[in-house]
Amino acid sequence: MAANTKPKKAKRPKKATKRFTPKQARFVAEYLYDLNATQAAIRAGYSRKTANTDGPRLLVNARVAAAIATGKAKQLVKADLSAARVLEELRRLSFVDARAFWHADGSLKPMSQLTEEQGSAIGGFEAIIKNAAAGDGVTDLVHKIKFWDKPRSLELLAKHFALLTDVMRVEGVEANLVRLASGRQRALEAHGKQRALTS
Repeated sequence: MAANTKPKKAKRPKKATKRFTPKQARFVAEYLYDLNATQAAIRAGYSRKTANTDGPRLLVNARVAAAIATGKAKQLVKADLSAARVLEELRRLSFVDARAFWHADGSLKPMSQLTEEQGSAIGGFEAIIKNAAAGDGVTDLVHKIKFWDKPRSLELLAKHFALLTDVMRVEGVEANLVRLASGRQRALEAHGKQRALTS
């Protein structure tokens, strides 16, 4: 009798799990909160003792890194952040003209009359009731406007467009190279003498 032989089915290789562990998923959410890998690992339930190594290890995990990249992209869309919008805000802060906040008679324009561009340049606003001229017995309403840091905004724009570059000037390079070469030669000679003595 002939044995009934059926071809054996090839075993399928085990599929790598495509899901996160609950801790990894929590780590992604916590990392997106403040971009601090160690603290995110702690908040996700990893040991405080090993969080400083667990966090960075999780960041290089391909699935975790992909989830973080996706999360960051969603955050950018939700916050309506783009390079163009950030540059536009920096432009507004950098090129604000303080004269545009005043009427021709020297009085301050009400906030309702300021343009969106002017409004975005204001870092603070204060109204103080005080006696401006000492001894006259009259109280005055004094308005103070504080603008965002214009030089810092200009610096950020200049860096973005590479308008300002830090240049380091190195002087005496040749003399230092000669000293390094002679020092290396002395070290090699000393090493050769030491080998000869030990042989």
